[in-house]
Amino acid sequence: AQAQAQAQAQAQAQALIGNRVIVTAAHCLYDRETDTYASWPLYFSAGQDGATKPYGDSRVYMRYVPSGYRTCNSVSSCRAHDWALLVLYDWSELNVGYFGFSTSIGGSTLNLAGYPQSKNRELWYDNCPLHADMGKWIKHRCDTEPGNSGSGIYKIVGGSRYVVAVHGGGYAYLWNRGADVDGKTASNNRRMFDKML
Repeated sequence: AQAQAQAQAQAQAQALIGNRVIVTAAHCLYDRETDTYASWPLYFSAGQDGATKPYGDSRVYMRYVPSGYRTCNSVSSCRAHDWALLVLYDWSELNVGYFGFSTSIGGSTLNLAGYPQSKNRELWYDNCPLHADMGKWIKHRCDTEPGNSGSGIYKIVGGSRYVVAVHGGGYAYLWNRGADVDGKTASNNRRMFDKML
């Protein structure tokens, strides 16, 4: 099971939201059925496209999966808590930019870039409008498939990109979902945004 969790973590998308901080989906790091985490070491490859890793690999120092994901007992609660954070050892290895993050989804077009499993780890992009705001999670209709989990769902404001949710999955031809950065899903009733800070 641990090997399965590790393979799952390495096959999913992530978004750099600070010089050392990465956001991804909780299910990419933690298997609720077996109560196991992805095994160490974990690595992040900025801008990977196929086998090409233009910035190499950066090793992960620590991880955070909200306790609400490990203990959720309803579909809605699990969707809201399906996010996680990773912290890298050394940001200077990357020398790349990173996303900002925001609690304001608004009416902006949503954007998503990730690694669909059928595309051999090639980076693919789509955009779509917000389908529905469910409170602590959102519905969107950006084109995704398994492998896109953990992608930052972002909006573009004045040329800058801000993550507003984390893609966690969905239903083919219906809608996809993402944990809302503004959702109170971190410990002590704090928002994901607060934990990202």
